[in-house]
Amino acid sequence: MRIPHVKDRTYGLLLAAPAGAILLLIIVFPLVYSISLSFVPLDLLTPGAPRRFVGLATYAAVLSDPRFIGSLVHTMIFVGVTLTIELVVGLAVALMLDRPWLKGKGAARTLIIFPLMVAPIVAGLQWRWIFSDQYGILNYALGFLHLPTPVWFASPTTAFAAIIVANLWVATPFDIMVLLAGLQGIPDEPVEAAVIDGAGPVQRLRYVILPLLRPAILVVLLIRLADAIRIFDIVYVLTGGGPGDSTQVFSTYIFRVSFNSLNLSQGAAGSIIMVLITAGISLLLARQLR
Repeated sequence: MRIPHVKDRTYGLLLAAPAGAILLLIIVFPLVYSISLSFVPLDLLTPGAPRRFVGLATYAAVLSDPRFIGSLVHTMIFVGVTLTIELVVGLAVALMLDRPWLKGKGAARTLIIFPLMVAPIVAGLQWRWIFSDQYGILNYALGFLHLPTPVWFASPTTAFAAIIVANLWVATPFDIMVLLAGLQGIPDEPVEAAVIDGAGPVQRLRYVILPLLRPAILVVLLIRLADAIRIFDIVYVLTGGGPGDSTQVFSTYIFRVSFNSLNLSQGAAGSIIMVLITAGISLLLARQLR
C-alpha cells in the first residue's frame, strides 16, 4: 500500500534534516555572524569593551585601505590570466584526448587527474621547493642549460608568475575533465554535416563545437572563478603575499587584517565584499554564456 504524498514529503524532509542542520551550522551561521561582525565590531585588544553599531564605517575603511585596493587589482589580474590560460590549455588537451585514434588515453587521463588529488597546501609546498633558488630543480635545469636562474620570490613579477604556474598545475585538470565530458556529449551529426559542407577544423571548432560546448564552458568558468577569487593556500605558502604586498590577494589580505592586525570586523567586511564581487561576476558570466 502506497504512503500518502504528504507523508512522503515529510519523510524526505526528515531524511534531509541532518544535512540541512550541518549546512546551517558551517555555512549560514558563519555568514550571518560575519555580516553582524562587520556592522558591530569586536575589539580583541580590549576585552569586555562595549560593542556598538557603526553602520557602513567598516566597509568604508576597507574600501579606502590601499592594501585592499592592491589586493583587488592583484586578484583580478590573477583571475583573468589563470582562467584564460586554464580554458585554452584545458580545451586543447580535451580536444586531443577526444580523438578516437589516440592511444593510451586511459593512462593519460589518470596522469592528468593526479593533481586534483593533491591538497593545495601540499601542492604549494611542492612548488616552493621547485622554485627554490638554492636547491630547486627548476633553477638547476636552467643553470644546466646556461640560462639565467632568478630568485623567484624576490621579484613581484617572478613571484606572481610562480603563483600562476602552481595554480595552473592544480586547477587545469578540472577544466580538462569537464570539457572532455562536454566534447563526448556532443552528437556526431552536426560535426559530420559540417564536414560534408566543407568546413575545416577551425571552422568546425568555432561554429559547431564551441557553441555546443557552451554549457560545459559555463560550468568551468563559474566554478573556477569562485576558486580563483578566493585562492589562499598556494599564495600563502609560496609568497605569503610578498615581496611586500606585491602578490597580496583577497584572501591573504583578509587573513592579515583579521589575524595579524586582530581587526576581525574589517576582515569580515572584506570577506563580504569578496562574496559580493564573486556573485556579481558569476551572474555576468552566466548571462553572457546562457
